[in-house]
Amino acid sequence: MIDDEKDVYELIEALNEHLPMRAYATPLLVKAVRQQGAEIKVNDAVEIDSVLYLGDEGGIACAIGLWGGKTVVVTSLTHLRIDRDHPLAERIQVYQLRRSQHLGAPISRSSRRVRANLAAKLKRKRKARR
Repeated sequence: MIDDEKDVYELIEALNEHLPMRAYATPLLVKAVRQQGAEIKVNDAVEIDSVLYLGDEGGIACAIGLWGGKTVVVTSLTHLRIDRDHPLAERIQVYQLRRSQHLGAPISRSSRRVRANLAAKLKRKRKARR
């Protein structure tokens, strides 16, 4: 099992309380959206309009609108970057890190440092619980 469903549904509930919310395109999202013919660049702002759970295989998906356009795309939460100062940033990054690790998915250079810091935080929290 990739996801802890209880954690996922709690995160979705929290995300729904903050919608719509701004996120930023990662290289994985850009590649997928460009294949559909839409113009988007890495770090372009997008707006998350809704979230849903596609099960353990699909994870948390987000319906996003591209700023300045009428295009709507459904993408994995792991293909988005959230502002560090967003109230849910750490929870989202932990979800992204865990899911990416389980799937062996590539992560961008810009997120490696952030995710390494989160992994270190998680290890410290686990040690503190023991």
